[in-house]
Amino acid sequence: MAESIIAAITAITWIAGSLATAITIATAMTIVTAMTIVTVVTVVTVVTVVTVVTVVSAVTTLTIITMVTISRPLRAV
Repeated sequence: MAESIIAAITAITWIAGSLATAITIATAMTIVTAMTIVTVVTVVTVVTVVTVVTVVSAVTTLTIITMVTISRPLRAV
Protein backbone atom coordinates (compact mmCIF):
# COMPACT_ATOMS: atom_id res chain seq x y z
CA MET A 1 0.00 0.00 0.00
CA ALA A 2 2.77 2.41 0.96
CA GLU A 3 4.65 1.56 -2.22
CA SER A 4 1.68 2.45 -4.41
CA ILE A 5 1.26 5.78 -2.59
CA ILE A 6 4.96 6.54 -3.05
CA ALA A 7 4.70 5.52 -6.72
CA ALA A 8 1.66 7.79 -7.17
CA ILE A 9 3.41 10.73 -5.47
CA THR A 10 6.49 10.14 -7.60
CA ALA A 11 4.40 10.02 -10.79
CA ILE A 12 2.52 13.20 -9.85
CA THR A 13 5.77 14.95 -9.00
CA TRP A 14 7.33 13.86 -12.30
CA ILE A 15 4.27 15.02 -14.28
CA ALA A 16 4.23 18.36 -12.43
CA GLY A 17 7.93 18.81 -13.10
CA SER A 18 7.45 17.97 -16.77
CA LEU A 19 4.58 20.45 -17.03
CA ALA A 20 6.61 23.14 -15.30
CA THR A 21 9.52 22.51 -17.65
CA ALA A 22 7.22 22.60 -20.69
CA ILE A 23 5.60 25.84 -19.51
CA THR A 24 9.00 27.40 -18.86
CA ILE A 25 10.28 26.42 -22.31
CA ALA A 26 7.08 27.65 -23.99
CA THR A 27 7.28 30.96 -22.11
CA ALA A 28 10.93 31.41 -23.02
CA MET A 29 10.23 30.65 -26.68
CA THR A 30 7.32 33.10 -26.68
CA ILE A 31 9.53 35.82 -25.18
CA VAL A 32 12.32 35.13 -27.68
CA THR A 33 9.84 35.16 -30.56
CA ALA A 34 8.32 38.44 -29.38
CA MET A 35 11.77 40.00 -28.98
CA THR A 36 12.75 38.79 -32.45
CA ILE A 37 9.59 40.30 -33.96
CA VAL A 38 10.20 43.60 -32.16
CA THR A 39 13.83 43.64 -33.32
CA VAL A 40 12.90 42.93 -36.94
CA VAL A 41 10.15 45.56 -36.93
CA THR A 42 12.53 48.11 -35.38
CA VAL A 43 15.28 47.41 -37.91
CA VAL A 44 12.85 47.56 -40.84
CA THR A 45 11.37 50.82 -39.52
CA VAL A 46 14.78 52.44 -39.03
CA VAL A 47 16.00 51.34 -42.47
CA THR A 48 12.78 52.59 -44.08
CA VAL A 49 12.96 55.97 -42.33
CA VAL A 50 16.64 56.43 -43.21
CA THR A 51 15.97 55.46 -46.83
CA VAL A 52 13.00 57.83 -47.14
CA VAL A 53 14.92 60.71 -45.55
CA THR A 54 17.91 60.07 -47.83
CA VAL A 55 15.77 59.92 -50.98
CA VAL A 56 13.78 63.04 -50.05
CA SER A 57 17.00 64.89 -49.24
CA ALA A 58 18.61 63.85 -52.52
CA VAL A 59 15.54 64.80 -54.57
CA THR A 60 15.26 68.15 -52.78
CA THR A 61 18.95 68.89 -53.36
CA LEU A 62 18.72 67.96 -57.04
CA THR A 63 15.55 70.04 -57.44
CA ILE A 64 17.20 73.09 -55.88
CA ILE A 65 20.33 72.66 -58.04
CA THR A 66 18.19 72.27 -61.17
CA MET A 67 16.03 75.31 -60.36
CA VAL A 68 19.08 77.47 -59.63
CA THR A 69 20.74 76.29 -62.83
CA ILE A 70 17.64 76.96 -64.94
CA SER A 71 16.98 80.36 -63.36
CA ARG A 72 20.47 81.67 -64.18
CA PRO A 73 20.53 83.88 -67.22
CA LEU A 74 22.38 82.37 -70.14
CA ARG A 75 25.70 84.07 -70.76
CA ALA A 76 27.05 84.73 -74.20
CA VAL A 77 30.20 82.76 -74.82
